[in-house]
Amino acid sequence: MTEAAGEGPDYSTLFGRVLKDGERFAKARIKLYRALAYYRFGQARGPLLLFLAAGAFAIGATVSLLVGLVIWLSAMIGGLAAGIAIFVAGLAIAGLCGWIGMRTMPDLTELPFEDDDIIRTSDHLVEQQSAAAGESTIL
Repeated sequence: MTEAAGEGPDYSTLFGRVLKDGERFAKARIKLYRALAYYRFGQARGPLLLFLAAGAFAIGATVSLLVGLVIWLSAMIGGLAAGIAIFVAGLAIAGLCGWIGMRTMPDLTELPFEDDDIIRTSDHLVEQQSAAAGESTIL
């Protein structure tokens, strides 16, 4: 596979170089996304711990409220009926919250970190190239 004087490399050599360059590019892209994820997780660690603590306190407060409601209702309708009533009401509220959560769930199939300046869409690149060439971008 030596190159003769004046001749370029053959197609198999060029194709091999393209494959190696593509592999290096893919590995660099993976390292970039990994670094961005670690950076963002590092930034969010403190607030996430605070959210977990807030959730634990909210669950404790909810349990104490429900126990108080059962005690209050047990004086009126009996202990078993009060427990069942609070159980059904709690399931209804949980179901409503789950239903609202499912309806408002964003589409998670988009590219990660697409709000970053590093990632550019093909439309953005076309606009940049046409603006650099002096073409009008109005369709």
